[in-house]
Amino acid sequence: MSNNIKDQQEFKSLKGLTQHINSIPTADIAAKLGLKFHKTGNSLQGECPSGHVSKHGNCFSINTDKGYWRCFSCKKGGDNISLVELALKFNFVEAIKWITTQFSITHSVDFITDKQPELTEEEKKKSDYFI
Repeated sequence: MSNNIKDQQEFKSLKGLTQHINSIPTADIAAKLGLKFHKTGNSLQGECPSGHVSKHGNCFSINTDKGYWRCFSCKKGGDNISLVELALKFNFVEAIKWITTQFSITHSVDFITDKQPELTEEEKKKSDYFI
């Protein structure tokens, strides 16, 4: 992850914070989680962090160009936050807190009063595509 001004700003809204988290390269999130992958074209492939058995050990893929992940065995996929939720068995807020700690992201989001943001139509289409 780069060390630019954007990385040093304080995020005040949950939407801004989640957008920033999802702009982090998914491969960086996977590395912080300790996931092991090998490069295949524009993706990283390996075992699914959910823990299910995989026939060939390549059912899980991270698209490094577009920043999303997908398991072709269990049919789960998504963004950086959902990857942390799956790998660490965290809920949404726990995943955000873990990521902000791991990547030293400053924020003033109140997780009690703020709630998970509504997806835009574009985000819903993107999510449906992966699922």
